[in-house]
Amino acid sequence: MQAFKKPLIALAISVSRQVIFLVPSIILFVEYFKLRLLGIWVGTFIVIWLAAIVTTIYVTKLIKEKEVTQK
Repeated sequence: MQAFKKPLIALAISVSRQVIFLVPSIILFVEYFKLRLLGIWVGTFIVIWLAAIVTTIYVTKLIKEKEVTQK
């Protein structure tokens, strides 16, 4: 994201992944689904993959916009 001159987007994705989404997902899997330690790993796995998917979609959109403006 820094190559596109948008470092705040990377910061927002990182903070949301590590704080906003990780804590509730761990609570959900540990407390609601009673997965204990496995719930921590499952919650972390899901949040990391969701952040990766969102980042991929955003970067793909950004690249397409850059290609259109360069033509």
